Amino acid sequence: MAALARNSYVKQGFMCPDFHREECKAAVARSYGNSHSNHGNEWWYELKTPGEGGMHFQVYTCEKPDHVPEDRWSDLNCRSGRDDNGCMFVNLIYHCPWVLDREDILSPRVTEGCDLAEPCRATREVRERSPSGAALWALFDRKNFVQSEAFWLQFEAILKDQIVCAKVERAECGDLAFQKCDKCHGEGVTLK
Repeated sequence: MAALARNSYVKQGFMCPDFHREECKAAVARSYGNSHSNHGNEWWYELKTPGEGGMHFQVYTCEKPDHVPEDRWSDLNCRSGRDDNGCMFVNLIYHCPWVLDREDILSPRVTEGCDLAEPCRATREVRERSPSGAALWALFDRKNFVQSEAFWLQFEAILKDQIVCAKVERAECGDLAFQKCDKCHGEGVTLK
């Protein structure tokens, strides 16, 4: 496996004091979908390995966004679904550069703008309650953005497992095993 690159950053949250105003709805929708009210900062952690894809881990917090005045911030509205420290496991996703199944052979997809896999042709989610997700969450320091080396090593182990699984899936069900069928006008697949 190629060298792993680590990255982490904070995506600033927002406070929407008057979310009934159309211009506020539009501004929030551009950045956060249809969320309104208070949304603390998001903590993002990423791993990338050239040619084999990458993985991101996203955590919601109740941390005050930099642009919100201290006297206006209340984290009460951002606590839904979060633990005692105001954190919530959002997602842990592997971004894969390969075609992994027959459906993608027939209708290739590429996620534009993905920095973790070039090209990003498939994603696989690791659930919070799975053994891997639970192990990472157990090592996650909910009080600090900066994480321990043990956290990063566990994160790297999960990515390595995902890459191995994706390679097997690609060999058994993806573009290494199947191709579009010329006899049915490209509507089916055949073994290579």
